[in-house]
Amino acid sequence: MSIEALIITLVLSSAVLVWTLWPLLRRRRVNPHLAEYLKREEQLRVLYERVLTNVRDLDEDYNTGKITEDDYRQERALWVQRGVQVLKAMDILQAQIQAATPQTSEDADDEIEAAIARYKQGLRA
Repeated sequence: MSIEALIITLVLSSAVLVWTLWPLLRRRRVNPHLAEYLKREEQLRVLYERVLTNVRDLDEDYNTGKITEDDYRQERALWVQRGVQVLKAMDILQAQIQAATPQTSEDADDEIEAAIARYKQGLRA
């Protein structure tokens, strides 16, 4: 194999390797608040699923006669209230996530254009 073929093979192999690994190597900018919000959202979803499971189990226990009607009504009201609280917390968190989510490319383009216009006005002054 000639030296030229070896160099071309090495360059092409390097280019393919960089192109393949680029998505893994590049660092993404993640808003730390957004990551925390998403973690909290997942915790709330797990909690809500637990509430739903407990309500279903409670309904099943009542239907099979394992608990009295008074206990059933008290427990069910408690779990329903917890579910409502979790849903309210999820709504608040969703609003926070939307506020922390990066802007769309059109919004970013508008901001860039405005910054360029301000810069040009500063040069003229």
